[in-house]
Amino acid sequence: MTGLPPEANLVVGLLMLLLFIVVAIFCIIYVPVYRIQKKLLFKQSEKRKGTFYIFEGHNNLPDRSIFVKHIVDSNDGQRYLPNGTILLKFKALNCYVEVYFRPGTGDTRYPAETRVHIPLPKSIESLIFIKRKSVLSNWYTQSAYSFLDIIKSGNQEFDRAYMIFSNNESLVQQLLTSSIQNNLLSMKKKKLNVSIDGADLDVYYVLEFLRKEKEYDQLIDLSLQLLQRITQ
Repeated sequence: MTGLPPEANLVVGLLMLLLFIVVAIFCIIYVPVYRIQKKLLFKQSEKRKGTFYIFEGHNNLPDRSIFVKHIVDSNDGQRYLPNGTILLKFKALNCYVEVYFRPGTGDTRYPAETRVHIPLPKSIESLIFIKRKSVLSNWYTQSAYSFLDIIKSGNQEFDRAYMIFSNNESLVQQLLTSSIQNNLLSMKKKKLNVSIDGADLDVYYVLEFLRKEKEYDQLIDLSLQLLQRITQ
């Protein structure tokens, strides 16, 4: 590079090499992951007789009455879905079920995630959050949900794997049947989260990529199990 001392040329060369390595790692790891998500969610759309869609802007949404309240600017404090988000919509138990893979945005507030979102047919006056335990996140999780009670399921294996926060212990016990606990335990290798905030049910992974059709089956089927218990 002309006009620069040898040391500066070396630094610029190293920076360019580093940039090349970062781009190469992205292409090797992320691009195949994105293709896998498209393939798996398309299979789910066929299995669930749903609508498969890749989000490319606010004006392109199918059935805006279902999606538009969730596709909003991040400043509104709601869910933010960037271009490239893969969406699946289908109907089950008289509810619209939305399944999506959101690519990472580079903004730490909106990391990559895989989520099942179900607006409840009738709001409930309860908050329930089920979080996968981990050494690094336990203190932060307890601080974030300190306004709620910590609930024990009574199943030692389950309580070792998950933390439950709620203002309605009786509803927690109603929801967490042996079958649902076993399904959650079978999915504990990835950091699964469950959120019931009164009007919506969300079951999701953050920074976890599903690579098998069976994993999407488990995620969606668990969400429908929870929905059935809530609406009984």
